[in-house]
Amino acid sequence: GWSGIGPIMYLLEYAIGLAPNAPRNELVWRLGPGGRRGCERFRFAGKVVSLAAAPLSAGDPRMRITVTADSPFTLRVERDGRAHAFEIRAGSQELTVP
Repeated sequence: GWSGIGPIMYLLEYAIGLAPNAPRNELVWRLGPGGRRGCERFRFAGKVVSLAAAPLSAGDPRMRITVTADSPFTLRVERDGRAHAFEIRAGSQELTVP
């Protein structure tokens, strides 16, 4: 039933850090410290997006982000008090966040 919605929303919004903004066609991803994280087939504003973030290498503070989307949107990554905006197009692409 409906009782699973709350825990799933909490996981996506606070543990993974995804916050969609449909009117602005934007997805905000607040990346905290730690290792690999992401979400497969995340739906927002009529789009389906898969995201994965992982450190570039051991000891490297930069993150490699892989995004697969079925239509364009803006991805805003917030990390360590800084925000980086990326225009995502349909298909797959890799990004590096300092």
